[in-house]
Amino acid sequence: MLASATWPFEVANALLGRATQAYHSGTSYGLTSAYYGFPISVKPIEVGRAFEQILSVARQQSLTEYDAAYLELALRTGLPLATLDGKVKTGG
Repeated sequence: MLASATWPFEVANALLGRATQAYHSGTSYGLTSAYYGFPISVKPIEVGRAFEQILSVARQQSLTEYDAAYLELALRTGLPLATLDGKVKTGG
């Protein structure tokens, strides 16, 4: 699987509340270590691509730059887009 360079930050952000809670209970390692085993390759985003192609997709589809990064990556590579986000699925 291939993911946008924003993926690790989005996962970390989603875990932030749970990880903080788990840290205080002494179980934080299990929450984050599970992600290391995922077969995901993170694709770097070049600055020019972020300001040109991805921003263009974001504007055309009424998406955030973050969501557009995933959509643009799927379009560019021809790979299917795995998302539960209805807005991204329908293109805005």
